[in-house]
Amino acid sequence: MRASASHLFEPRPAYRFRSTARPNLAPVGAGAGQEPSLRRGDQLLAEGAGQGRGEGGKDRGEPEEPAAAKPSPVEITILDPAGQKIRTIKGTNKAGVNRVTWDLAYEPTMDVRIRTTPAGNPHVWEEKRFRGKDSRGVFYYGIDVPKRGPLVAPGTYTVKLAVDGKECGTRTLVVRKDPNSGASEADVQTSAKFSHAIYRDISAAARMINEIEWTRRQLEDFRRMLKAGQSGQGRRLHRPTSSRRRPAPSRTGSSSPRSPRPI
Repeated sequence: MRASASHLFEPRPAYRFRSTARPNLAPVGAGAGQEPSLRRGDQLLAEGAGQGRGEGGKDRGEPEEPAAAKPSPVEITILDPAGQKIRTIKGTNKAGVNRVTWDLAYEPTMDVRIRTTPAGNPHVWEEKRFRGKDSRGVFYYGIDVPKRGPLVAPGTYTVKLAVDGKECGTRTLVVRKDPNSGASEADVQTSAKFSHAIYRDISAAARMINEIEWTRRQLEDFRRMLKAGQSGQGRRLHRPTSSRRRPAPSRTGSSSPRSPRPI
């Protein structure tokens, strides 16, 4: 451990705890003794020689880092038992022991980005929160819940530590079933598969909506261009014009204009 600049410690087993909002509605024995404030998750410890740029890992729901901030070179990747990547977490870049927390969930679902102007609010882009932006999210009560990734199923997962793109350590993490759950191991696996299927469908729907929004935005811009072009053409057609005939010199040398001779 002392010979290397970075080291990933062996994580302890994690329990797949679930928050119970209304335990009185849960089945008998399903949530007995579970504390509402009990949070699921596991802390992954890594030791490295960084520059002291961060404190704590970036979890879902946190705002994006400013563009001027230098991203942390420490990255932790979680792989499922089949070797598929399910989560990437940015670690800290500080000398000493650093802790990063994984909430035992998949990546958040893809965000829906609205790019067109609604007919009922043509001044939406003038709002302070959308000013200078070309897209906006979907905001309404309860939208954060489906955006969260589902819990992983109980099993053995692989944790990889990388610094500046170079792998520095690999460990295994055992995720155990919630001891307060009255479901069997098979029931939990079935429930996790079902949740993951819904998770994939949500991301697929969001991806389709984003593609449709790009098409609607192009049509909106095209209509605006056509309207501006037609307006400009109309001004050219109805622009008042005037012509003046150059006077012909008289035979006497006078520069006064002559009356046109009838034909």
